[in-house]
Amino acid sequence: MAQSQELPKVELAGVEDTVLDSCGEYDVPVRIYIPSKEKALPVLIYYHGGGFSIDNVTVYDPVCRRIARATGYIVVSPEYRLAPENKYPAAEADAKAVVRRILPKLETMHIPYVRDITVCGDSAGGYLAAVVSAAF
Repeated sequence: MAQSQELPKVELAGVEDTVLDSCGEYDVPVRIYIPSKEKALPVLIYYHGGGFSIDNVTVYDPVCRRIARATGYIVVSPEYRLAPENKYPAAEADAKAVVRRILPKLETMHIPYVRDITVCGDSAGGYLAAVVSAAF
């Protein structure tokens, strides 16, 4: 992922950092990438990789910006809890909380969205996307 930090910055209509109330022990920080504020857009949650123990939304910022620009989706990048500081299934719980809480948060932030959520990720994030897909 070190290469992604060398990419030129993609400008978007907006990038917002916020926190989702998980109704549990951890409120999940997320970064929201908004390619356009002109119309309602579908939502894509991108779970970053890193073997559940490294990386974060800042490392994946260039990647998420490009995904938002290329797809025209609102991209949500969660800062899920990492190991070894957090025991299993902390990351899974955070991933599920983001799916449950993101649409109400977009509503309160007045970000227009289409009631459609896509999940994806790479490495550990791909696993989280699969777990979330099976759960909902």
